[in-house]
Amino acid sequence: MDNFLLGVIASIIAGLLIPGIRGQIIYYSQYIYQKFSGNTIDLTDTWEASFAEVDKNKSALNSVEKIKISHKGKYFYGTGTIGDPYPRKFKYSGELFHNLLSGYYEKEGTQQGSLEGKGVFLLQIDQTRNKMIGYCAYFDKDSNNIEVSNYEWKRF
Repeated sequence: MDNFLLGVIASIIAGLLIPGIRGQIIYYSQYIYQKFSGNTIDLTDTWEASFAEVDKNKSALNSVEKIKISHKGKYFYGTGTIGDPYPRKFKYSGELFHNLLSGYYEKEGTQQGSLEGKGVFLLQIDQTRNKMIGYCAYFDKDSNNIEVSNYEWKRF
């Protein structure tokens, strides 16, 4: 009877621990793969991104973001800020596939600005791995349309 009870307790403890451990195992295995595979790209850094944003007069303004991303395996996460004309903060996430970076961003909080706060992007990484060029798409409340812009990231 003692062995049965010990087995039940051990099973309950293992069942509680495994979901948390599973996430850590995946995270570190991707990190190890990235470090030891010669065929991966490391994008962990601070980047400066530029794109055109429609203002209230429906004319395009050039906007610049500072984005800091962490890259593990094929996934990346990060935060970014835009200073002009309205300060805003964004969260970024996405995936790396060969030399393409696809992702999603979302505005944090309720800062002002003409961006509704959500968008998607697809970037092609150049051979130097210091620049990425592509497009972003987002809903703009000033124009009341989905806007598309050239999107360029450079290592800062």
